Amino acid sequence: MKAQLVGFKPVEQLNPFEAKAEFKWLYRLLRGRSPEETLQVMSTLAPRLAKINRLNLIPPDEQTNVEIALYAEADKLGLIDHYHHLGENYIKEAIADALKEPEDEIEEADDPGIQDVAHWVEFNDDNPDPLIADIEGGAIIGQAEAGFIFGPTGTGKTAVANAINLAVATGLGLGRAHLTAEPYYASKEGRVLVAVYEAQTDFRRRMRGIAKESEIELGHLDWGIIKADLDITLERDRRIFVERVRKDTGRNDGKPPLLVTIDTLPAAVGGKSLNDDDVAGHCFALARALIDEFGCSVIFIAHPGKDETKGIAGSYRLRGNSDFVLKTVKTKTGFRLIKDKDRGGACDRALFDYSLNFVEVDRTSAGKPITAAVVGSIIPCASVDEQMEALAKPKDAWAKNLRPFKAALTTALLDAGKPVKPYGEEGPTVDAVQAATVREEFTAACPAETADGKRMRYNRALSKAIEDGLIGSREIGGVDHLWIVRPNTTPNKQNVL
Repeated sequence: MKAQLVGFKPVEQLNPFEAKAEFKWLYRLLRGRSPEETLQVMSTLAPRLAKINRLNLIPPDEQTNVEIALYAEADKLGLIDHYHHLGENYIKEAIADALKEPEDEIEEADDPGIQDVAHWVEFNDDNPDPLIADIEGGAIIGQAEAGFIFGPTGTGKTAVANAINLAVATGLGLGRAHLTAEPYYASKEGRVLVAVYEAQTDFRRRMRGIAKESEIELGHLDWGIIKADLDITLERDRRIFVERVRKDTGRNDGKPPLLVTIDTLPAAVGGKSLNDDDVAGHCFALARALIDEFGCSVIFIAHPGKDETKGIAGSYRLRGNSDFVLKTVKTKTGFRLIKDKDRGGACDRALFDYSLNFVEVDRTSAGKPITAAVVGSIIPCASVDEQMEALAKPKDAWAKNLRPFKAALTTALLDAGKPVKPYGEEGPTVDAVQAATVREEFTAACPAETADGKRMRYNRALSKAIEDGLIGSREIGGVDHLWIVRPNTTPNKQNVL
């Protein structure tokens, strides 16, 4: 006869105090009149204990592994010795079976699980607008996508993520065109949720900096902070994470978030290694659960590996499973955001340059300012066509230290150059000049030095230019001549097109 739970409130109706008391009290009810009855009672009470634990009703420091605790109680009650003839794992397996979550019944009539393709396409509720639109069409971040923002320390990856968070929370987009005041990068408007796993004090300062810089009251932002006490590699914790978002959606009149940001991913995995493929898979399991239920996009903030050119630190699955990857880098004049990957694959396109403003948000007792980094100006980079055109332009092969020699040779050619056939009548015609004329021009243009110093600089430049295949040289009529070799020729043979 199956044991019954009589007089117990449903677990969902327990408050934390009741749950804590019941969690400890239930172990006292396990002993039955016989070993068989004890095992039956244990099998009945085990799911209730597990559910109390799973719903996070017990403070984290008092939670326990229910399976281990029940096995210890079974040992105290003599069940292991009693059932020893059935094998040492018999009790473990019985407890594990009792703790399995009940599967939802499949109602074939209500949800057959298969739809006609025409109905499926016609009645989909996809919204084509991206979360953050790109200037050239398409998306910086699309709707219901999961991906990364990463970059070296000091390049403002968290500041960029917060700029994107702010763009969505306000619907004001990213950046402002000077003449029209329209955003460079339009955004959808909706609720933003951020799980701050790393440097929470610094993040609070950043929020105060955003409020001060943008002249926005934080209380008016559609922006929530998810408690960062969960290890997202654990299935139980991922369910609690999703449940928190579900409850937040309910409190906001059923309006789900448009964007969930996790800052940072290494701090959200409970100290585990992101090089582990399974750990990477657990992270995307959370992202997929959020996307499937709420239709939101998910941003993970991460660090680069030791070799920053190889991308995100961790398993290849982090990049492989991402819909987008955004990379922050330092430039000579500031910082740049690069689209490193989109759904179509590798991208490596510069999106925009940005500055970082360090806004004073507080002062120490000694009067020293405390600042927070926020994104300042945003300037779009060249279009894809312009970037491809720039890449297609031939680069000057002349090294910087050879440019004085090139200038002297060019001037001498303009003044005294003449067409010659250095390889005979069958060879190409080039514009050449006597080497002595080039030396005279180089010496005249060379900064004030001794005669020996000028001669040494000229000889080094001449040898280097010949070695690099930049110029041709040949004795013609008993006189040394020089000429510039055109691109795409064979330097060693000094050919000219």
